[in-house]
Amino acid sequence: MSVFTSLEKSAIQSFLDQFDLGTLVHYEGAAHGIENTNYFIVTQDNHGQQGNYVLTLFEQLEFSEIPFYLELLESLQHAGIAVPAAIKNQRSECLFTLAGKPCILVPRFNGRHVEQSSPAQCQQVGQTLAKIHKATQALTATLANDRDLRWMQSMQTPLASYLGHDNNALLTQELAFYQQEMPQLKLPQGVIHSDLFRDNALFEGEQLSGVIDFYNACTESYLYDLAVTTNDWCINDDGTLAPQRAHALISAYHQERPLSLDEQRAWPLQLRFAASRFWLSRLESWHLTDPTLQDSDTEDDSEDKIQIVTVKNPQEFERILRDRIAHPSQIKDFL
Repeated sequence: MSVFTSLEKSAIQSFLDQFDLGTLVHYEGAAHGIENTNYFIVTQDNHGQQGNYVLTLFEQLEFSEIPFYLELLESLQHAGIAVPAAIKNQRSECLFTLAGKPCILVPRFNGRHVEQSSPAQCQQVGQTLAKIHKATQALTATLANDRDLRWMQSMQTPLASYLGHDNNALLTQELAFYQQEMPQLKLPQGVIHSDLFRDNALFEGEQLSGVIDFYNACTESYLYDLAVTTNDWCINDDGTLAPQRAHALISAYHQERPLSLDEQRAWPLQLRFAASRFWLSRLESWHLTDPTLQDSDTEDDSEDKIQIVTVKNPQEFERILRDRIAHPSQIKDFL
């Protein structure tokens, strides 16, 4: 559960009054996300119509940083992509302060997160990711990637005492490899999602109903975003690539936004780099996050539920990384 900031029902109702959405009938802390507070909101108007929304309080982003993401989401919505663009109040405002935190209200899409992806679902994710990349080419705003190679290098010393000999050697090897190879890459760039995992997409059966959580978006290579997505949607339990799902996702992407020869050549490196980046971020959360904020079974009788963060095990991405090193993938095999 990710509820860092507790809200009373009266505070939520007072906030909702500016939207003319009706009366608050239910709210609960959302059991996803590891950086922001999310509440699922249900309202009912005078005609008995119910509305479903998500109230997000930003725990790490400053007020001045958020307009970039709101502009991105509005642009993607205008391009016909199912994303949760912020709802405007009666004064056409969409960014607010609640409990001292920046916040927005967005529609809640129908659908569920996928536990085990199918080729049909991967095909839709690949096509939608390419549409996102094409749509963001029109954006003038940029935002640097704060989880780039320099950040990865900065994690080596804080994590060294937790890794053991083999993993320290692995990290040293990878950082040296990326330092040598990454500067040579000249790949198409733009604003990317950078975190399109299965828990950031919603499906109704086999139909993609929405892509959510763009708050890690940044300016980076499109190929990196495709690698991040493939490393989650198209893997077996042992971290190896699942060929049928990988083909479905990558070929659908390529049909919508053809990959250049430079991108195709850089594919093994980007798959490997993306695996390393998420291995490190999970190691950081696993070892360096305040343990009082990590997952527990503490319960609360209030509607806002538990105030904890679910920390994901880094071993999954260690397995993926070791496989990408041992079995370099050629993208031509999936086009």
